Amino acid sequence: MDQIWEEIKSRLQSCLSKGQYDLWVSSIEFLGLEGETAALGCRNRFHIEWLREKLEPKLVGVVREYFPSVRRLGYEISSVSPEPEEAGGKRLKPRFPGR
Repeated sequence: MDQIWEEIKSRLQSCLSKGQYDLWVSSIEFLGLEGETAALGCRNRFHIEWLREKLEPKLVGVVREYFPSVRRLGYEISSVSPEPEEAGGKRLKPRFPGR
């Protein structure tokens, strides 16, 4: 499934602007299929709402090219920004200490 999801993202990259793809699509995780629904993982509630309002018809269309039974998308919040230690082992110092 991971390879198919990468193909779907590649297809979306070719039909969206670089900004739209990089900001809204590149971070989407494929969580699986359940019946007629493809489950997608997003960063936060705003990410989900933006996709629903602006890109959902295009997303559904491309997903259906690979999974014809899909009729709708389901969204979940799944990506969390890593803590500083997880991001590279270094703790960042605050730029403006005491604020």
